[in-house]
Amino acid sequence: MVTGQVKVITPTLPQFLDEMGSRKTTKNDFWNTLALKLTPLKGLTINMDYTFNYYAEHGKVHRKTFNEYGIDGKFLQVFQHSRPSGVSESQANDTYNAFNLFGDYELTLGKHYFKVMAGYNQETKHTRGFSASRGMSLSPMTFPQWTPLPERNMWATRTTAGPQEAVSSV
Repeated sequence: MVTGQVKVITPTLPQFLDEMGSRKTTKNDFWNTLALKLTPLKGLTINMDYTFNYYAEHGKVHRKTFNEYGIDGKFLQVFQHSRPSGVSESQANDTYNAFNLFGDYELTLGKHYFKVMAGYNQETKHTRGFSASRGMSLSPMTFPQWTPLPERNMWATRTTAGPQEAVSSV
């Protein structure tokens, strides 16, 4: 007769995931670029491009406490990575714009070569996020108190260049 031994039945990973709640993330990412190159006169080139990017993300997590039992059905412990029960939801969006306009003019006069360049660049980025969560024990009889965590960031840059000259003799 052997005494003092406990055989623990360890659930499989899919069982853990199923019984400990759910996690879902949805992401959308859209990029669009328009480019234009014009040569209206001999030696003159004008370039323009515009890029737009929209990114959105939505996430939802539902955590449930998971109890572990021995072979005889006796409660052993609460699985340490399943605490506390709770729900959380988050949203984020991200918008990026870039506009570039630049050109150059080249001219050769006899043995002399001239080139002038000028340009303009503008970029903006806007990020925004929001998340809320409710932890601890969830009961149908209690109304959850959400803890909102707002977030917002923005940056921009604007640059001009020109005229830049290159002169050489051939």
